[in-house]
Amino acid sequence: PILDEVSDLEKPVFNHLCRRFGLYLTYPAYISNFMGGLIGEIRDLISHITDTDSEKPFMMQIFSCHDINLLGMLYVLNAELVSTPAHRKLWRPYWPEFGTTISLEVMSRDEINVYLNTDPLPINLGLETSVRSKPTVTHTFTLEELEACYRRLNEHIITPGLADYYHDPSGV
Repeated sequence: PILDEVSDLEKPVFNHLCRRFGLYLTYPAYISNFMGGLIGEIRDLISHITDTDSEKPFMMQIFSCHDINLLGMLYVLNAELVSTPAHRKLWRPYWPEFGTTISLEVMSRDEINVYLNTDPLPINLGLETSVRSKPTVTHTFTLEELEACYRRLNEHIITPGLADYYHDPSGV
């Protein structure tokens, strides 16, 4: 509950925080360093799961994180909650509530469904060079599109290879 003395500040503070983190998360070097490792690990897991020759030691993988990490994931996926189909020309305030989940349902290399809590999450990876002829808003993406997204993140990373370092299980 919010104290009556500060309740008038709730909306301005919320809008300020959303705007401030939105600016951070749209800066290529920041989002690359912040989310590159996680996106690389997710890419590797999906690649392993969909590899027909590999053993499948798990059916489910769970990551636990803070609200800011969820927000970063939404920005990487270019979710409509935090952007617009016109590539973030308009700003929308959004902050994940306590207990928010992002789920990736891997059906195949060509069908990875995204959900926010239990609802399909509209995303637009904006990859004109992918298997899609033009960017579309959907709640499904492909491993190829995720790999292109990861390469795009690594182009802006301040320290080359840093994203690979963070998701390398050997820590080397």
